[in-house]
Amino acid sequence: MELLPPSPRPPPRWNTKKANWKLYQDELQKWFSNYEPAEDIDQLNQDLMDAIQHAAEKAIPKTNPTNRHHKDYWFYNDEVREQNHRINTFRRHLRQYPSPEGVKLLRAAVQHARQITQKIREDK
Repeated sequence: MELLPPSPRPPPRWNTKKANWKLYQDELQKWFSNYEPAEDIDQLNQDLMDAIQHAAEKAIPKTNPTNRHHKDYWFYNDEVREQNHRINTFRRHLRQYPSPEGVKLLRAAVQHARQITQKIREDK
């Protein structure tokens, strides 16, 4: 069996959910107020792209890239799928109609699903 080299880490992405848009706007405004437009359209385009990149680097954090290794859930079958469906049904019901009884039912369903999953793992 050949061992493949690990795949390279993916490049980081901009985390726009945590962006400081006010800082981003201020950086672009500061650049625009000091900018002398170039005669060449290509240079103008490059300057604008550089300004946007610079503002983004200051105001928008990047995500931490990871190579996600997804486990092979060899024990996953129709019975586990049914238990997950049951848990999700209880969650939806609890979200719509919050109550202490609903919390107890959800906890019982999760516990039951874990027991079934554990039993399936042991049997295989």
